[in-house]
Amino acid sequence: MAKLQSVLRRGVERYLTCHAVLLPRPTLLKAAHDVLRLCAQRPSGLRGAVVDLYLRDNDTCKRLAQVVADPRVDTKTVIKLTLHRDPSSSDPGVLNLLSGYTMERSCLP
Repeated sequence: MAKLQSVLRRGVERYLTCHAVLLPRPTLLKAAHDVLRLCAQRPSGLRGAVVDLYLRDNDTCKRLAQVVADPRVDTKTVIKLTLHRDPSSSDPGVLNLLSGYTMERSCLP
């Protein structure tokens, strides 16, 4: 969870003009749990996983960052985690995210 939060913050600072990110803590916990669950039965487990973090804003989807659990292990699982911006947010300096997300897993041989 801490790694996802750190990477999200760095990705937002690097690619967006926002000065703050608001994401419900339960959403981050659930996303981290889902990543673990999707990796559990795969070869190398979480150590063989890469998580690509995306932000969906209306019609666009932008890649923010990538989390590599263990760079010494060959990648066996790629997870695309897409967070969704709250369209009702009125402050352009604050990235307000919805509590839901989309997650897709791809398995490599």
